[in-house]
Amino acid sequence: MTIVRRYRTVTLIIVIAIMAAAAVEPRLAGQAGDADVILGKALHLEEVDGKLQEAIAAYKGVLSAPGATRAQKARAQFRIAACYERLGRREARLAYETVVRDYGDQRDLVAQARARLSALGGAARPQSGGGVTERLLWSDPTSNLYWKISPSGETVAYTIGFEDSNLWMRDVSGGEPRRLTNAPKPGEPGYGYTFNPTWSHDGKRLAYQWMADAPATTSCELRVVEVSTARVTPIPNTLNTRCPAPLDWSSDGSRLLVRVTKTVAGHPVEDGPMAWVSLNDGTLREFFKPDHTWRSAKVSPDGSFVAYTADLGGPNTDVYITSAGGGQATAVVNWAGRESVVGWMGDGRLLFAGSRGGQRGLWAVRMAGGAPQGEPTPLRQIRDNVRLESASRSGRVLYTAAAQDARALMISTKQPGSDTWSPGAPLDVAGGAVEIYGPLSWSPDGSRLLYVVTNNAAPSLAVSSLDGRAFRLIASEFAPAQGWGGPTWTPDGRHVLVAGRVAAGDAFYRVDVDSGGTTQVTLPRPPRPAGEDPHILIAMSPDERTFYKQINHRGSQLVSVRKVDAKSGEETELFRSEFPAGMFVGALSADGQWLPAVLNPFPKPDRPSPDQTVMLIPVAGGAPRVLCTTPGRSAMHKFTWSAGGRSVFFRHATGFQETRHSELWECPVEGGPARSLGISMPVIESIAAHPDGRRLAFAGSTAGRREVWLLEHR
Repeated sequence: MTIVRRYRTVTLIIVIAIMAAAAVEPRLAGQAGDADVILGKALHLEEVDGKLQEAIAAYKGVLSAPGATRAQKARAQFRIAACYERLGRREARLAYETVVRDYGDQRDLVAQARARLSALGGAARPQSGGGVTERLLWSDPTSNLYWKISPSGETVAYTIGFEDSNLWMRDVSGGEPRRLTNAPKPGEPGYGYTFNPTWSHDGKRLAYQWMADAPATTSCELRVVEVSTARVTPIPNTLNTRCPAPLDWSSDGSRLLVRVTKTVAGHPVEDGPMAWVSLNDGTLREFFKPDHTWRSAKVSPDGSFVAYTADLGGPNTDVYITSAGGGQATAVVNWAGRESVVGWMGDGRLLFAGSRGGQRGLWAVRMAGGAPQGEPTPLRQIRDNVRLESASRSGRVLYTAAAQDARALMISTKQPGSDTWSPGAPLDVAGGAVEIYGPLSWSPDGSRLLYVVTNNAAPSLAVSSLDGRAFRLIASEFAPAQGWGGPTWTPDGRHVLVAGRVAAGDAFYRVDVDSGGTTQVTLPRPPRPAGEDPHILIAMSPDERTFYKQINHRGSQLVSVRKVDAKSGEETELFRSEFPAGMFVGALSADGQWLPAVLNPFPKPDRPSPDQTVMLIPVAGGAPRVLCTTPGRSAMHKFTWSAGGRSVFFRHATGFQETRHSELWECPVEGGPARSLGISMPVIESIAAHPDGRRLAFAGSTAGRREVWLLEHR
C-alpha cells in the first residue's frame, strides 16, 4: 500500500463494565422460555445480594434469550437502567431511553422510564421550540468511513472501508443498499480507495476522491458519479497538486470546493488552501489560505460563504466563515471547547457541534451576510460516543454511535506458577463518566494508571488508582498528540513526558501528575512541515536529553526512525527501510537501549500479503534485531514491555469489520517463537504491562457494531 490508512471509526474507548456478562451461565441466555428464570435470578442479584454488575449481566441474558417476549425484554432493559442509576453511571440515561424508544407498546414501563429520565434531568438534552425527533436507521457491523445524508434528507451515501472501495447508497425509509460504483477488489489490478464523498446541492450527483493503490506511488483523482445512472466521470487534475479532497459543491453545481495538497520540491504540503475545481475542464482556482489547520468546510445555501472548522492549536477548535470568493475569515463560534461545522440548513442556519456549560450538543445559529444573527440555539445534547456525520438542507442530521456497552478498559492477571493469563476483568473508572482511548501507561511503582480521556470537551490526560476509583483529570496547556510510544514516566513517578500539540506544532512536555504543572521541554514543530516529510513523535528518554521520531518519506514510500538531541536538535538516523513500508514504533525499553517496532511492507502485485516483522531498534546505532514474523495480512503493533524487559507484548489483529479479531501476543527478547497470551477481543486499542509482571491493562472493543441514527429538527 502507498497511503496511510486512517480509520475514523471505532477510535474512543468508553469505560463500561461489559465483561461481567461472562459471570452469567451460558445456558441461561441460550435456552428459549427461560427468560422468567433469568429475570428471577437477576432480580435476586440486584435486590437481595446487591451485586449490581452481575445483575446487569443477567438482565442482558434476557435480552438475548431466544424465547423472551417483548414484555420480558422491556422489563429487563428497565432493570438494567435502574442498576446503572444505582451505580451512578451515565449509562442509566441511555438504558432508560432504550425502553422509551424500543418498547413503546409497554406503556407502564415507558411511563416509569420517562419519570426516571425526568428525575435524572430529562431537560438536559437541549431542544428548540420546534422539537427534535430521532430514530435508529441501522445497526451496522462494519467500520464505515463516511456517512453522508443527501440534501433532501431521504438518502444516505456511504463507504464501507478498505476491504470494499465502492460507494453505496441507502434510503432512510428502508430497503436494500445500492452500489453506485464498481471498484476492483483487494489484490485485483486497479484496486484503490474511496474517500470524502459529498453530495451536489440538488442531490443528483456525488463527488469523491479516488486513490489507486500502487506499489510505489499513489494515483489520485476526483470523480463524480450520477446517482440515477451510476455513470462515473473523472475530473482532470490540471495543476501540480496531490489528492485534492472534495468537501462541498457550488450552489449551481459547476464547481467543487476542495482542500488542496500541493507538492513542493517533491514533498506533499498538507493543510493547504481552499480552492474551486471546475467540473468542466478541471481547472483549479485557490481562493483562501487559512493561517491555521482547518477541515469540514461547507458552502452556504446561496453559495456566497464557506463555513469551516478551524484548529488554532491546543485542545480547542472553532467555527469560522469566509467568503466563497476569498477574503478574511471571521469567527462564528469560539467558545472554550471543541466546536466543529456540521452543515447548513436550507433556511440559512448553520449547524455545529459544540460544548457549553459542560454539555456537548448540536447547535444552530442563524446567519446573514456571513455574520451570526443572535446567539446560537441548542437543539440536542450529544453523548460522548456520538459522531455527527452530516446534515441535510431539510434539517435532518445523521450521526453514528458505538453500540451500548461496546468498549471497555480491562485488566488481565497472570495465573500463579504458569504462563496463562485470565481473559480480563473490567476496570470501572470514574463511574463511566469519561471515555478512554489510550495510550495506557503504568507509574513505576504500579499504583497509578495514566491515559487520555475525553469528558464532553477536548482530550485530556488523566490518572487513576489501580482499581480505577481514585480518578483525576490532569489539566494541561496542550492537546495530547499522537505518539506511537505513549507517555514516559520519570523514575520518581512524579512526572510524565508526553507529546502534545499547540498552535506552533508538536512538542514534548513534562507534566506534574499531582499538580498538573506543565513545562515544555522541546521546541514545537509542525507535524507536516512545508517541503518536508510528515513526522510522528515516538517517545522521550526519562532524562529529557533525547527523543525519537518516525519519518514517513512520501516520495519513496520508505520509513525511518531518528534520534534527536533535545538541546541541539541534532538528528541521527537509527533505521531506514529498504523497501516501501509502514511502521509502528513502541515505547523505549526501561534501560533506554531499545525501541520495539513492526515493519509492514506495502503489498506488491506478486506479494499482496507480505510478512510483517517485529524487531528491536538499538538507540546506540547498528542493525535491528528481528524478534519474530507473522505471515499474511494482519496488524501487529500497540507494543508494551514486560516487567524486566524480557519480552515484548503486542497486538496481533486479523480480519476486517465483522470478522475482526485481536489477540495479545508475546515475543521473547532473547529468542524463541511468538505465542498468543489467550487474551482476545474484536478490537484491542492499547496495552500496558504492570511493573509486577502479573497484570496487563488493555483497552478494546467487544463489539464492532455502530448504530446509525437520524435526528430531525422540525
